[in-house]
Amino acid sequence: TMDDDPFSPDGIVKLLGFDDDDEPVIEDIKLIVRKKLKRLSELCMGMEQLVIHLKKIHAQPHSEKYELHASLKDKGRLYTTTTSHKDLLLAMEEALENLESEASKERTL
Repeated sequence: TMDDDPFSPDGIVKLLGFDDDDEPVIEDIKLIVRKKLKRLSELCMGMEQLVIHLKKIHAQPHSEKYELHASLKDKGRLYTTTTSHKDLLLAMEEALENLESEASKERTL
């Protein structure tokens, strides 16, 4: 159910590729995901898993660029998106927005 922690090991959300450097923003990341999860679960009644994989490109200090690969499994359907941004939180918001629009397009078909 949505009340359980979606980030627990057997939860619906998997965050991959995050490390200690990301610790300061991880709570913000989770907040963004939680907010969007509500909407996604309305669109995707059979939502099985949301996987967000972080890759860092040009990881020199102060010029990091973050690339996110996000995928959402819904009753055998798979929605995927890739975003990249200097700001990890913006990359995250954009990735989730993309998944939401994919899923809502699917619903209106």
